[in-house]
Formats: sequence, C-alpha cells, structure tokens
Amino acid sequence: MNKITVFCASNNDQSINRTLANIVVNKIATRYSVQTKLADIRDYPLPIYSLPFEKQHGFPEPVHVARELFANADAMVICCPEHNGSTPAVFKNLIDWMSRLETKQQMVFPKNQPVLLLSTSPGKRGGLTNLNHLSDVMPWWGANIISKLAIGDFYNVYADGQFSALIESELDNLLNQFVLSIDSYCQAV
Repeated sequence: MNKITVFCASNNDQSINRTLANIVVNKIATRYSVQTKLADIRDYPLPIYSLPFEKQHGFPEPVHVARELFANADAMVICCPEHNGSTPAVFKNLIDWMSRLETKQQMVFPKNQPVLLLSTSPGKRGGLTNLNHLSDVMPWWGANIISKLAIGDFYNVYADGQFSALIESELDNLLNQFVLSIDSYCQAV
C-alpha cells in the first residue's frame, strides 16, 4: 500500500495552510487505498542552521526524525504558506538541516519522490509566488513536482469546513491525478 505524507510547512498555530492540510489528508484517507500521515513542521523544532553550530553540536534529533519521515513516504503533499513572496524561514531551515545529511543515494527527498505543492492565503494569488519558487528549487533536493495549486481568497472560498464547489472540484481532480502518478512511481522504484 502506498504511503502519502501530508506536511504542513507553517509554524502558525492558526494557519489556514494547516486547515488545507487537514482537508487534504481526510480526502486522501477516505477516497483512496493509501496510507496517509499528517505531519507538522512544529513537531521538528530546530535552531537556525549554521556550520559552527553543526560542528559544535552535531545534528539535532528532529533533523533525523524529519529525514526518516520524508524517506518513508512514497509521496508527499506539502502545504506551504508564502511569507513576503517566498518560502517561510522555518521550512527553509528544515531543508537546510536535512540537506546536510545528504548522501549520493539519499537527497532531502528520495530521488524523484512525487510531490504535490499546495498553498492558500487570504490574498488573490494564494501563495503562488512561493509555489513557483519551490517548483524551481525542489528538484535540486530530489523532489519530482507533479503539480501545484494556490488557493487565493481563503476567507471567501472556505466556509463550514469546506471550500467552494469550484475549489473542491479542482482540488479533487488534482488529488486524483496525484494518486495515479504515485502508482506509476512506486512501480518504477
């Protein structure tokens, strides 16, 4: 059975991207024959990466735990907010730490691991600038970006525990395509 980890890359307790991650994990768990796991960046507290810190203290335990989480997933959905047009520092910091554990056989993401990038925000673009940036850099970290979706106007398109019919349909279609791509990936590995 394929394993999908849905990872919330926001450390905000009231994150609307966490709401999105919860919706996605529930959709996947109830509609597909896959194992799902919801993971939260707040469970991996880390100091800001620096080479002197690494040399003096080594790798904090959360780096190894996060690395195991990424390595054990057949695919990942990452719900990542946009901070000032870019990636949140907390997510970039996790990647910086994990990249220091890289070997030729294992990058941050297992080679060509399917990744779906999602974001939502109160703004019209929904975090699209950051998703475009992540789409460009994540292949360097081993990820195979299957697709991305930025959901804008969160407070106008989300109510009573669900998105508008149009957003729900778009998200459902995207998840269906993503799950199908995972089957191909797992057969090839």
